[in-house]
Amino acid sequence: MRSTQIRNLRDAGISTIDALAVYAGPSVKGLPDAMLARLKGQATLQVAKRKDGQNRHEILSVEQGRGFCRVPQPDPGDLFFDMEGDPLITGGLEYLFGFISGPSDKPAFKAFWAHT
Repeated sequence: MRSTQIRNLRDAGISTIDALAVYAGPSVKGLPDAMLARLKGQATLQVAKRKDGQNRHEILSVEQGRGFCRVPQPDPGDLFFDMEGDPLITGGLEYLFGFISGPSDKPAFKAFWAHT
């Protein structure tokens, strides 16, 4: 959520995630209705998780030019970059960088560990 969206919601009297999750009012000035619906949907999922601990998801419809539709077609030269932290390693691990490369039938992962 962008700071301008937060400001628009606050100006409309919506100042908490709980209020956004149940909002059924009119359009919010400066916020397109489709964006308000997306923000409300996300808030609804998060509030429900806080109440009962259950993970939820919503499958969004495919929109040309958005989301995964923007991902280019696979190419043999593709590299997949990964960056993670792992608090379960003794002493914690701040970052793990890595990438996957090679042919699709034999991909190879190369790790670069940051220990300090």
